[in-house]
Amino acid sequence: MSRIREVRRQAKLTQKQLAEHYDIPLRTLQDWETGKRKPPEYIINLLLRCIAADFSITLEEKTQSNTDKKFSLTYIDGTPLNTEDEMYVMAEREAKKLVLVNKDNGVETYRCSNGFTFKVKVMKRK
Repeated sequence: MSRIREVRRQAKLTQKQLAEHYDIPLRTLQDWETGKRKPPEYIINLLLRCIAADFSITLEEKTQSNTDKKFSLTYIDGTPLNTEDEMYVMAEREAKKLVLVNKDNGVETYRCSNGFTFKVKVMKRK
């Protein structure tokens, strides 16, 4: 199952709801989930992080003990980002590929280096 589909289902969203929330064409989202089209890795990772933040879900959780929990980020192929240095390097690399082009009424519009544009609704944390 695709990571996008897995996280979308975890957030209890339909494809249509997810597509509308992030201003992604429904057919594009469907193609991503079925594997007919594959967006760049940084788009997938950004989308997954946005879904997790907006809908209060955990992307991946590894339990070390009953009381001690460790949360981790992973690359799209499932390889974990284990150190702060790796996370920093990834964040630096991704930031160069993504540009904020507009902020309007709590909606941020981003453009990727490949020309793909998407919107993220910014929600304040409680």
